[in-house]
Amino acid sequence: MKNVLNWFSDDELFYIDEDTEPVYEDPDETRKYTITLAYKYSGKMIIEGKYYKNGLPDRYEEFAKTMISILEQYGSMEMLDPSLYKRVKKAPQYYTYYGVTFDGSKKIYHYLSGEVTLQKGDMVLVPAGKFDQISMAQVESVKIYRDDEVPYPVSRTKQVIKKCTPEEVEYFTMLSENIRKKKKNR
Repeated sequence: MKNVLNWFSDDELFYIDEDTEPVYEDPDETRKYTITLAYKYSGKMIIEGKYYKNGLPDRYEEFAKTMISILEQYGSMEMLDPSLYKRVKKAPQYYTYYGVTFDGSKKIYHYLSGEVTLQKGDMVLVPAGKFDQISMAQVESVKIYRDDEVPYPVSRTKQVIKKCTPEEVEYFTMLSENIRKKKKNR
């Protein structure tokens, strides 16, 4: 144990090359490490970082394998587990959410963009209600969110079907007016 660190030069073991790509850190999964080395004549060296593939020293895998053989008798060795230190951080995903309203209502419902690009004021067709009835709605807002900031879970958010053509706007407007007239005459 006394000479283990002699196998690794300071330049090799303690050099960390951080990711250059934007990354997403899940606060529930973020792990940090601290390695404290006590030298006989020059004091202590403290190395800190985040626990993912490019956040660890270059020769960490070799160092971990060496330390495993020495530390197995002391219990948990999470910091030396390859399934953790070889993990690559995930880049964030971005989602475009459209806030839409139906037939003059002020309540806003969120839809994902799907394959369409829209602007505020556009009329769109969307699945609505319990049975996903195709309905016309107006885009009130366009916002881009990171996957950890979305206003409604991505897996439960419906997608815009398409932007309405002028004929579809006319048809759905007429349909809506007919429904209002029938309700009024009851």
